Amino acid sequence: MHKFLRFIKHSSIFSIIFISFAIGCAFHEPRPTVTDSLDELSPKDIIEKEKKIKPPGPPPFSEKFKPIAKDLTKDTRLYSLVFENAPLSEVLGVITSDSDLNFSVESAIDLSKPVTVHLKNVTFKEALDMVVLNGAGYAWKIEEGCLYVNRFEERIYHLDYLDMAGETDIQVGGDMLASGVEGSGVSGKFELKVKRSSKDTDVWAGVKEALEGLKSAEGILRINRNAGI
Repeated sequence: MHKFLRFIKHSSIFSIIFISFAIGCAFHEPRPTVTDSLDELSPKDIIEKEKKIKPPGPPPFSEKFKPIAKDLTKDTRLYSLVFENAPLSEVLGVITSDSDLNFSVESAIDLSKPVTVHLKNVTFKEALDMVVLNGAGYAWKIEEGCLYVNRFEERIYHLDYLDMAGETDIQVGGDMLASGVEGSGVSGKFELKVKRSSKDTDVWAGVKEALEGLKSAEGILRINRNAGI
C-alpha cells in the first residue's frame, strides 16, 4: 500500500514537470528588434543633426523694384575746377558731364559769356551756384531729373492779407468839464478828428516797394491783391 502511494506521488511530480516543460515550449520568446542605428546615435548627435537642418527661406521674388526717387541718396562727389574767361557752355559741359541729369538752357541765355571761377572740393550744387548764379548772373533749378538754366529765377510769395485799402475817419467828442451838472458854473466841450488816407493804409504798396529792391533791373514783379500773391 505504501509502495503504491509512493508510485502515485512520483508519477504526479513527473506529470507536473512534463506539463510545465510542454507549456514552456509552446510559447516562443520574442526576438529582439534591431536598433543598431538608434544605439549608435547619442542625444548630443541628435541635437547637432537638428541644428544643421536649415529652416525654409522666403519664396523667391520674380520682380525687382527700383526706387521711384533718385535724390534719396546724397551725392558726395566733390569738384575742383579752374576756369579763366571760359565760355559758359564749356564750363557747364564739364560740370554736368558726370551727372545723370538732362540739360535744358533757355533761349535768352548767352552761352558764350565768359566765366572765371576757381572751385576746390565743392559739391555739384555749390559748383552751379558759383558758375551760373555768381559767375554768369543767371538762375538754375533741378526738376524731375533735368537741369534748367534760366535767365531769371521765379519766386512766388503767399501773403495771408486781404486787399482792404480804404480811408479812415475818426471823430471823438465829449463834455470834459462836467457842464451837464447843474450849478457847477463851468462848461466846456472837446472834439477830436483823425483822418487817414487810403495811401497810408495800403499794405500791398509797401510790399511792392520792398520787393522792387530785391529784383534785378530787368526783373518783372507781379502782385495779385485778390489772390494774396
